[in-house]
Amino acid sequence: MKTIYLIALALLPGAAACAETFSFRDKKIELVNEGEQLTVSPGCAAKKPCAATKNLAKLSWDTVLAKHPQTQGSSSYLCEEQLKGKVVMARNPAGDEVALCRFAKDDSLIDLGSLVYRARRNDKAASPKDSSPAKAAPADSAK
Repeated sequence: MKTIYLIALALLPGAAACAETFSFRDKKIELVNEGEQLTVSPGCAAKKPCAATKNLAKLSWDTVLAKHPQTQGSSSYLCEEQLKGKVVMARNPAGDEVALCRFAKDDSLIDLGSLVYRARRNDKAASPKDSSPAKAAPADSAK
């Protein structure tokens, strides 16, 4: 069994991002937790553009639920249908499996939980601010 380490990376003075090493296809990969529910490849960290983060603003959980109501929303649809990535499995430091979305274009990775968080946040931001029922237009009584 491979040893997996938890390490911290200092990105800026006074700020640090946590990085974890995972086992994936008999090699070790590192993912960085950038905060705000964003766990990605180090190449995507610190606002660097990569395939894994390029289209996060376009994700929609409501779209997944509408297209696949029988699944009660599977995060794999966010990866494969909306971002055109591929779901892969890796082992986290505790030895549990973790699902990631992988992009062949630049070999970048993002945690599926990060995709769900972003999709739900996008849907919430797109919903009307006023949740009260719309006022009905007065009926035309002159007939």
